[in-house]
Amino acid sequence: MVDRTQEKYYISPRCTPWNVDTYVIRSGIYNAIRTHSHQLSGRLLDIGAGHQPYRDFLLSKASIDEYVPLDLIDSQIQKTMADGPSR
Repeated sequence: MVDRTQEKYYISPRCTPWNVDTYVIRSGIYNAIRTHSHQLSGRLLDIGAGHQPYRDFLLSKASIDEYVPLDLIDSQIQKTMADGPSR
């Protein structure tokens, strides 16, 4: 379930001096999802899902049977890169 903070920044973003860098990207993603959600059905693979801010919207608007999030958060690759190069 999307909390109010996620909704504010992902589903209903407003352009302010503090988020102008992400506003264009996030509003573009939301507009594309809203425009094309009726074309989605079956199993949906959300690449780069992060904290899944669009999940509830997609499940309510599209004929999706299964939502599969995919992201590298807390992945072994990310942990290895954070540790720096191995010797």
